[in-house]
Amino acid sequence: MDKSLSEILESGLIESYLMGLCSESERAEFEYYLDAFPEVRKAYSEYELSIEKMAIENAELPPESIKQALLSKIQSTENHTNTNLRSSNSVFKWIAGALALLLVGGVFWMYSSITKFKTLQQEHQALIEDCENQRNRTLEPMAQLELIKHHETQTVVLNGSSFNNDAEVIVFWNPNYEYGLLDIESLPKIDDKSCYQIWADKDGKMISRGVFDYTNQFIKIDYLEDAESLNITIEPKGGKDHPTVERLVANGLIT
Repeated sequence: MDKSLSEILESGLIESYLMGLCSESERAEFEYYLDAFPEVRKAYSEYELSIEKMAIENAELPPESIKQALLSKIQSTENHTNTNLRSSNSVFKWIAGALALLLVGGVFWMYSSITKFKTLQQEHQALIEDCENQRNRTLEPMAQLELIKHHETQTVVLNGSSFNNDAEVIVFWNPNYEYGLLDIESLPKIDDKSCYQIWADKDGKMISRGVFDYTNQFIKIDYLEDAESLNITIEPKGGKDHPTVERLVANGLIT
């Protein structure tokens, strides 16, 4: 029983305990946490109140068939009481039948409430994940804009002529970031078995900075300190560990 507080709260033990779905070992474990952590007791109380509130707000009458069965049972008992002096035995039977029907109705209501509670939990979690995804999609372009506008960002233009096409690519290069941004202006089309690979030239050695396909989005490439130039080649899908010089399509100096 060495879980952290956050692991306890996220494990689902609270809900399982509250709904009576725990095994004996899980029940003992959770009751230990209830005694050991005030935060767990508080979370348990809040869940309990939430379920009670939800049950009241979403209470549903048992199905009409249960109601009709109960009325029939009552009517049958009343008729029998008028014609039979041993009414006490009939009353006991009526009570037993009524309790059975009420129990069925109660089980139906509880099952319906638990199902709605689980559905609300799933919808809430989906909403949290959607908000997080929206936030991440917003943060990425903001970070890219910050790099582009940074006062130390250098704009490196890579161009060349290959396959009778003029190639032009712009790279935003900044020593304060671990990556650069590549913006394709024009590149020759390549087949599905090939990819583009960008290389940084440092001390006469070509070092791969990443592979990419044609896109109209910014592409992140790895930054390399003291690189002298950037070069793009066409390579087999997945890239290579050294450039195919005869398939160089664009290059530019870093000043």
